Amino acid sequence: MKSNGALPPIPHPNREQALKRARLTAGFPNLVNGQRIDSSRPIKISDPVTGEELASVTDTQKDGLDLAIQAAKAAFPLWSSKTWSERRDLLRNAMEELKAHTDDLCTILTAENGRPYSMAQWEITWIFETYVPALLQMELPDSTWNETGVGQITKRYVPLGVVAAISPWNLPFLLSFTKVFPSLLAGNTVVLKPAVFTPLTVLRAADYIREILPPGVLNVISGGDDLGPWMTSHPDFQKVSFAGSTETGSKVFASAAPTLKHLTLELGGNDSGIVLPDADPQAIAEYLFRSMFALSGQGCVTLKRLFVHESIYPALTEALISCAQHQKLGDGLILRPPWALSRTAPSSLACKQHGKRFERRRLRSSIKGKFHRRVPACFFPSPS
Repeated sequence: MKSNGALPPIPHPNREQALKRARLTAGFPNLVNGQRIDSSRPIKISDPVTGEELASVTDTQKDGLDLAIQAAKAAFPLWSSKTWSERRDLLRNAMEELKAHTDDLCTILTAENGRPYSMAQWEITWIFETYVPALLQMELPDSTWNETGVGQITKRYVPLGVVAAISPWNLPFLLSFTKVFPSLLAGNTVVLKPAVFTPLTVLRAADYIREILPPGVLNVISGGDDLGPWMTSHPDFQKVSFAGSTETGSKVFASAAPTLKHLTLELGGNDSGIVLPDADPQAIAEYLFRSMFALSGQGCVTLKRLFVHESIYPALTEALISCAQHQKLGDGLILRPPWALSRTAPSSLACKQHGKRFERRRLRSSIKGKFHRRVPACFFPSPS
């Protein structure tokens, strides 16, 4: 299928060269109080394309979480006392340092997430070129006015304290740093937990800037399924910012409620599209396909349901099937397809569950897929 505009070149189209340049063997330790911390309890991170181990990260336990929170609490008084412009300057320096490592970060993200390199470029450069520059232009000035019968009133925005940030595996870099940068700019300190399936890019990014930010201001810890609940229920967090599934979000809500934490939840969507009878199926099929399968359909804003007028339903169905059949599938570090059609383990499991539901309800599939026999984590649609 044709794409609009030329895709940017892959700097290192050879997989082995790209991964070597990204220094996977240098390790991905936790960052706590400005120090690299490894553990004797590792979690293996697999490449969703090959099924092979990419690296290992720390399986942080309660004592490790306590150390990270203590570091963040100790750093809070000095960090929050800095002026807005002082914090902004340090965060700008951190962003510039991360930008200098864009190629390596894109390579690591492609390898751990299974997406094409171009999609990793989009995610990472959007933070550097769009989100953070816009954020750093913002301010939260005090405002003062006189209220009759009350007197002078001053409205002032003050930091909360230590923020727990928990990010998902589908956009691990973007959804981590859209939490980290605003929290730090506002004067809070942060303990960030990236998703267990895709922690590498975030851990490496934190390591790049560990000497720019004061110790304890940003702490990044990896861990398994127990770490998230430990964080959301911990009494020393003043706020929890979570992005993930609606099911998990409800558990986060319940866990944070006893301590009345400030809470931000970015949860899954069930987005729908509506196609009216005057639409041209051939003209819109590619755009609909992109809306469905950007990030392999692994996004909260990707189309999940499509309501099509019965008069053009057959023609649009055939056009969408044709789009699916013409996709290039494979290694994102070698090929240059516009779509991320290899998948991480959670989405592969979800595909199997959806398939079983289809069978139980005796629904008809217009196009089916198959799981790679050698690499069970991969899901590759096939024209069957």
